[in-house]
Amino acid sequence: MACRRSLLLIRRLSRHSRTIVSSPEARPPDLSGQAVATLVKDLFPFNAVEESSVKQFPSYDDRNFYFRGSVADVFGHNNSRKQITRGKFGTKDVECVLKITSTAYAPYEVINGSNSIMNHLRGKGIRCSYPLTSRRGRQIELCSESQLLLDKNSVESEREFGVRVLAFLPGELMDEIDRRYITPGLLYGTGKYIGNLDAALQDLHDPAISGRESCWDLKHFPSLRSLLPSVKDLKKRSMSEMVIQHFQENVSPKMSSLRQGIIHGDMNGLNIVVAKQNGTYRTSGIIDFGDSVHSCYVFELAIMLAYAMVQNANPLQLSCPMLSGYLQAFPMSEEELDCLYYCVLARLCQSAVVGEHKFKQEPWNTYLLTTPAKAWQVMGVIFATPRNEIEKLWARARQMQSESVH
Repeated sequence: MACRRSLLLIRRLSRHSRTIVSSPEARPPDLSGQAVATLVKDLFPFNAVEESSVKQFPSYDDRNFYFRGSVADVFGHNNSRKQITRGKFGTKDVECVLKITSTAYAPYEVINGSNSIMNHLRGKGIRCSYPLTSRRGRQIELCSESQLLLDKNSVESEREFGVRVLAFLPGELMDEIDRRYITPGLLYGTGKYIGNLDAALQDLHDPAISGRESCWDLKHFPSLRSLLPSVKDLKKRSMSEMVIQHFQENVSPKMSSLRQGIIHGDMNGLNIVVAKQNGTYRTSGIIDFGDSVHSCYVFELAIMLAYAMVQNANPLQLSCPMLSGYLQAFPMSEEELDCLYYCVLARLCQSAVVGEHKFKQEPWNTYLLTTPAKAWQVMGVIFATPRNEIEKLWARARQMQSESVH
């Protein structure tokens, strides 16, 4: 019966937003460099796009293509060459990302909501990717599959896609830099940057994001039970059952009293841009707001910590400076922090189980296995460590928060 309820929830959610169990056939089609260049020039005011520069970034459900292009003198409404990142390859050339999202995953209103988030943050001085306007003055263009594939003779597909061009943030992704540069200072600064981002979003109200229901939202974490059959390792499946049970006992009953607002929802090292200055890295921007939802702030903190932990050799120790930085910018109550342990485990479990499930659907997409192996390992470390020891480590960060307030 519980499994049946979980399946019903997932089916209901899939009608409103992207879903973690949807068919891989619903993903946007892959495009050649020529198709990307033609699409960009047709829809957006670019004079030219360098086909050889087109590079596809890994992703779960959408398609993201980096490209370099030469912009027109007037770039839509409220955009100019000065606002777009310039490359080192020419005075008129700029760097951008073509982002294609299926409306089966995220309806037009939700895609527009993610644009609103980026525009809002940009207005608050938070550096992030942001949408550029098309030739028709729109930040989203809707296209059919035949339009994407440049096949005018094909039968019109019912599938519809939101097409955007986003400004490219120069730098490196946090997960891709040498591990020796992942210092406590960088982690503290990253946590503070994300805390400031959440603080900046507190006064943003977007109906589509607020009404969105996503299976990635930890509010619905217990529905993950329906995917546990995808986990063949019985020890891992048992561990997942335990995480779900702990969440239901210690977080779900408090959900209504936890502070909520719009959050990024996927704060991992592939969405955190860092830049090197004088031999030291610092966080310089945030990308990909495709999983943004209206949810509990403690979930944002837990997601950030979980993904940081899977990328570090000493996950528990290195979670402390990131926690300290976040709390410095965005303090949390005792009730919220009491849920943190269970929420971190929940995100690790969610990433591991969903990754294995989706890889079975798309065995060619090795990106889907980026997190699961490490997530299982960190979950094992957490279970092997007495909870009171972890709480002592995190208490140091909480003490720093308290001292900064008084």
